[in-house]
Amino acid sequence: MLPVLVFAGLMAGFYYGLQIDSTVLPSALIDEPAPRGVSAEGLMTPGHGKGLRAAVVFAHPHTEHGGTMHTKVVYQASKALSRIGCAVLRFNFRGAGASPGSFTNGPGEMDDFRAALDFLHDRYAEAPMWAGGMSFGSYVALTVGAEDPRVSTLIGIALPIARYDFEPVARSSKPKFFKANPTSSLTVSEKSR
Repeated sequence: MLPVLVFAGLMAGFYYGLQIDSTVLPSALIDEPAPRGVSAEGLMTPGHGKGLRAAVVFAHPHTEHGGTMHTKVVYQASKALSRIGCAVLRFNFRGAGASPGSFTNGPGEMDDFRAALDFLHDRYAEAPMWAGGMSFGSYVALTVGAEDPRVSTLIGIALPIARYDFEPVARSSKPKFFKANPTSSLTVSEKSR
């Protein structure tokens, strides 16, 4: 069983519509492509001016089911992370929005996520790196984040545990924060790594 810590504190701001007392700078389209394709199909939201807590790459749900970086939960999670002082990059996987390429159900999207981590690390090399995502995006983010030594924390919303293999994530000793889908069969364990 995947150890779970419900990530209520950070995500309460978007999930329950609470206001968090801080200033969020506006998102801006990325205007310079990085190697391997992070381009204008990405949005960067800097953290507030009181110091950078972490640099976060946040991935969207399944492309073939309408998931994009503009999905409401992805937008709200990115906004909540920014409010607590994180710089957040959300982007479209290949084949989503105006991103070139075709959906590959994992391997290509993991390459996209690695490219996004590289892009963010180039800009915030000294900041802790967090990997997060929603649904299919959580599978991609947590799998890549579990293996990438630059990533210190894993964040997942509505993990599709019945559809994808999360064993590498379960084996990872990195801190994990999960928000379960209220209709999923995911149970909360009292143990967390």
